Amino acid sequence: MIRRSLAVLSAILISVMISAGCASTPLTKDVSAESVSEEKGEKQDQEEKGTDEKNKDEKKADEEKPVETLSETTIYDANGISAVVNGISSDENGKYIEVTVTNSSEKNITWSVDNIIVNDITTACAAADDIEAGKTVKVKYPLKEALERYGITDIHIVQLISKCTDQATSETIDDCISEEMITNLGTEFDLSLPIDDWDLVYESDTMQIYYTGLIEEGDETDDYKTRANFMLFNDSESNISITPQEVSFDGVTEEGNNNSFYSQSCTYGRFFLTSKEDIAEKSEASFKLSIKDASTLVEDEQIEITSVDLK
Repeated sequence: MIRRSLAVLSAILISVMISAGCASTPLTKDVSAESVSEEKGEKQDQEEKGTDEKNKDEKKADEEKPVETLSETTIYDANGISAVVNGISSDENGKYIEVTVTNSSEKNITWSVDNIIVNDITTACAAADDIEAGKTVKVKYPLKEALERYGITDIHIVQLISKCTDQATSETIDDCISEEMITNLGTEFDLSLPIDDWDLVYESDTMQIYYTGLIEEGDETDDYKTRANFMLFNDSESNISITPQEVSFDGVTEEGNNNSFYSQSCTYGRFFLTSKEDIAEKSEASFKLSIKDASTLVEDEQIEITSVDLK
């Protein structure tokens, strides 16, 4: 009787244990699934957060890049004549500034661009187009030479130094110095000029002049292929015109060194000295610079550079 009771009791206990075991199995699985779900959720949140941060970084990087596109910009509109910058175009030969000039006046005109300022560096252009009365002309001004000569890779600011002339009288109708046409989100940028490698040959409160070395330009038929190159920083508040005069190499005066150039306030500008003889064989140069107000062309001062070591 006791044995039978023990057997019944054992059966009951086994049944209870089995029931308990069966009941705990789903519970264990539910906890495990919930843990995995939480881990997946945390991982997804981290991935989304990382993606948001990456997008923010990419957006910030894009905003810091210089802008090389611009909407149509009117740079001149007077005397029945207008000039509109259409934008920057590119081809296999480089980049160009495209400008549409409309002559609604009764005069035949010449629209010329003497200089293009890129990243506060004044570069020569010397382009002129004749436009008859009532006509519209689209012109392109190349940037390749300016960009390559000064090692400019990113365009931040561009300005055109333009002039409108009456063809019949050769009189200037108007001068046009455009406002900034292309600009990045900030005003600070690296000019990438190796100033520390240049020789400072003149310095005043309003000007610094550097000798940068001998350069070769033009082809073999160019009498002035080799040139002594200089960079001038106009630290004044005036736009000026610079003309070398009384240029001599090793004490011998050279003719033909009268190439003028324009320098806007607080920008760098390039000028050079030439010789029909091989400058590479010369050792020293001296010259004077006539400084004129760019608007009136009245000479303000003349400075003298007594000796520049060309080696």
